[in-house]
Parts: sequence; C-alpha cells; structure tokens
Amino acid sequence: MEQGYIYNGVVINADTSLEQHLFTIHGCDSTVLTTFFVIPNATEDLLEQTNFEVFPNPTSGDFTVHFTLSQRNTISLKLLDVMGRTMSPSWSDVHFEAGEHLVKIMANEWPNGVYFVYFQTVTGMLVEKVVVN
Repeated sequence: MEQGYIYNGVVINADTSLEQHLFTIHGCDSTVLTTFFVIPNATEDLLEQTNFEVFPNPTSGDFTVHFTLSQRNTISLKLLDVMGRTMSPSWSDVHFEAGEHLVKIMANEWPNGVYFVYFQTVTGMLVEKVVVN
C-alpha cells in the first residue's frame, strides 16, 4: 500500500494500526484491528531490479514474460483469468539462476479476455495485466 493511500477515510502515511468497531443488528459488537505495513517504493524497486515485462500486450496468441535476476532466486509465476482461475502453465517456487530470462506463454488456445501475470520473488510480487484478443 502506498504512502498517502486513503483507507476508510484514514490516510496511511507510515506503519499504521486502524481500529474499527462493527455493530450488528442484534446488539453484538466486535472490534477489528487492521495493521498496514507501508513499504515505500517496494514495487518500483522490484520492477527496477528485475526489468519485469510482458510482451506483446495486447496479444492475439503467445506472449513472453521477461525478467532479469541479479542473483539466483526463487520465482513463482501464476497466470489467472479475471475470475481468479489458474491458467496453464503456472510455476511455484522454481529456482532461476542470475541473468536474463524469457518465458514464452502459449495463449493461442485461451478465450479472448483479460488475464493477470503474477510474478513473485522472495522480495516481493508484481502483477501485469495481459489482454488476449
């Protein structure tokens, strides 16, 4: 969550706790405590470190996931449709050596629509929207 993000009328500027009181129609109440941990520029840093990109986008068939690693890293790559269903292929906790990587995704059999590529390393996660038409 970015600094300055507004959540339920509260501006989140640093690691913040937000207490909410929830009331039911039968008179029972409860307290929900939510803690936000703000990591400034974490997404931008991961994007800069990995050069993560998906191309061509939009695509009418296959597309490529490109990323660069400065050292050996464990990667999870998940492909989801807008309903949250996992598309093939997806990888969890695969070890990649340092260097540039190109992963070709065969999407020519996928229905036209919007999909999401989730790219996760040990330091964070990036999401890229892909349009297949």
